[in-house]
Amino acid sequence: MKTTKNKVRLSTAAALKLAESLGINSIAFPAMGAGVGRLPVEESAEAMLVAIQEHFSTIRTCLKNFSYRSE
Repeated sequence: MKTTKNKVRLSTAAALKLAESLGINSIAFPAMGAGVGRLPVEESAEAMLVAIQEHFSTIRTCLKNFSYRSE
């Protein structure tokens, strides 16, 4: 089943919120939606970056490090 950029953005935001609630300061992401979801890697990265930017701009976060892997 093909996914959407919005679903990837929402999933990323949910993961960041959970990490924040657990006090995690480092998180790594795969290219969400780019496998079974058949979303192009570039679109996955764009959606995830939007969620990350929104997260960092709206709250004082304990997250200090995140990484993204497209492979």
